[in-house]
Amino acid sequence: MNNHEHGEDCQHDHEHEARPGVPVHWVVLGVSFFLVVLAAMFLIGMALGRGAKLANNSAIIKETEGNITEEIVLGLEVTWLPVEQQTSEIINSAFRVWYDKQTAATDGAPPASSYAAKQLALATLDGVDYKLMAETVGIPGMGEEHVTYYLLVHDASFDADVKKSILLTKYVAYEPSFGVTGNFGQLDLAVDSESDLLTSGADVPALNYPIYNSAAFKETISSDLGDLTFMGPGVMLDTETQALAVAYSVVGQLNKPNDHRQLHLFNARTANENGTNLSGALNELFAIGDDGRLVWYHLNVPFYTPTNEKINSFTAVTWNDGTAATEQYTSAQAGGCGYLTQTNVVANPPSLVVAGFATNDHGIVIYEPTDFGEQSLTDDFTSWKVQNNDGTMEQFAAGHPFFYFKDVLGRYVKMTRTDVIPPGECGKPVIYLYPTKTTDISVQLSPVGGFTKTEPAYGNGWDVTASPDGSLVNQADGKSYPYLFWEGRGGFYAEPKYYDVVVRADVDQYLTSTLAKLGLNVKETADFKEFWLPRMQSANYYKIGWHGTSVMNALAPLHLSLAPQTLVRILMDYSELSSTMESNPMPSIVTPERKGFTVVEWGGVLR
Repeated sequence: MNNHEHGEDCQHDHEHEARPGVPVHWVVLGVSFFLVVLAAMFLIGMALGRGAKLANNSAIIKETEGNITEEIVLGLEVTWLPVEQQTSEIINSAFRVWYDKQTAATDGAPPASSYAAKQLALATLDGVDYKLMAETVGIPGMGEEHVTYYLLVHDASFDADVKKSILLTKYVAYEPSFGVTGNFGQLDLAVDSESDLLTSGADVPALNYPIYNSAAFKETISSDLGDLTFMGPGVMLDTETQALAVAYSVVGQLNKPNDHRQLHLFNARTANENGTNLSGALNELFAIGDDGRLVWYHLNVPFYTPTNEKINSFTAVTWNDGTAATEQYTSAQAGGCGYLTQTNVVANPPSLVVAGFATNDHGIVIYEPTDFGEQSLTDDFTSWKVQNNDGTMEQFAAGHPFFYFKDVLGRYVKMTRTDVIPPGECGKPVIYLYPTKTTDISVQLSPVGGFTKTEPAYGNGWDVTASPDGSLVNQADGKSYPYLFWEGRGGFYAEPKYYDVVVRADVDQYLTSTLAKLGLNVKETADFKEFWLPRMQSANYYKIGWHGTSVMNALAPLHLSLAPQTLVRILMDYSELSSTMESNPMPSIVTPERKGFTVVEWGGVLR
């Protein structure tokens, strides 16, 4: 995806004449000025054109002798390779050496998983040639967590044991296993003077994906299928997954200025002969970005009237009796703490009858089931009945609890009233703040599906005065709080890959020991157990899995006015079992070391 505007090379024919009485040197100066402007316009057009070099200023921070920091301002030029020419290779970069050195400092921490680095572009920095590469490392501990960094690797260093590399600190992608990444974020490194690693704050426009909770996520993007919403950058493709990606059907293209990338429909998760599959947002659209990363889009419901939330909206629907729909509906399919997909496509809908039409387009027909009591729909009725004091089927059906329409791709999309969705959500996540000294801190939290409850009241964010012992004073009401509490529904969600099966009698001890390994202190563990342990007493066995910081960042992005040095975010997902089954435990757990300003958040999935 290109987020910069693309210019066009322009040529204009001009004739210049020296008027009588005008000094010749003024004519010469005028012509010279015009040529300079024309040359500048040409260079700008070249810089902004697709595949052209992008000129940027870069600040390289280098440790010199005596630990004196030297800043050298350099120019960065990037020429992207076509995606099919972006190849992968194993490198021992200076960053990997530094990273493994840091993890080895933590007792018992295994080295990061090794992955091939991918060459994305040719780059020139201060006249020196580099390869722009993306290197992915697996974070030990929480299973399916990866981080991708962008590096400039010196061509001349490829015969060396350690590749001389410059880390682009503006671009680090925390990548959960289910396809759409969390934010690209700034990486703050304390690089020691003995390291071969240099760092740069260089700007690469094609990597400037919109921030997750920014206005860019609410803007519509034109395509030949209709309006789209940008969902986020996805996983970086390697050789195997690239072959899988291009095999998905092309169903349309973007209609952005000078950007007409093909749109593929991710309609199923398929695997190759090696068992490799492509992670992504089911039933959504993707294009392939300049950096070989999937870029995800949602095909907007054409009769939505959007709310401030990205998932739930009012619909412009007129029923057969002439009344208008007044409730909020969602096209998403709920699951766990968030949503399994934003477009709930039903391959085999129940028997349907025409129930109305889209108010703004009478050609879009609205369908409802002929029988709301059909077996496949009983879960919807049961969920609604729990939330509506055992209402009757007649009351359920009369309220238009859900309906279907056919989209431009010929798919039946199910629209569900938001109060009918099963009440699973992120249950009692709480946030602790531990600054090194008493500090005023602003906290912004953006669960994709919105809040159902907060304490203190969230408003436009929490503004608190935090003390080193974790106590908080909410500036809006002057009251003291032990933590910030919220409940709601997050973004796209997949169950944990790794889990433990625990007999009911051992749940208490299991939580105590596991939470300590995950980084919670005694008080935080006691708070966690006070809420969750009473809810885990009715079944014979429990299947318990955990998600970490990268998944929480995708479900509910967190932003603080003061950047934490240590961030721990965990989410428990459990299910009840009547009989035991084999566990699939995490290969290892690395307990984080609390340093500096520390932020801790724990939560679980309410079902």
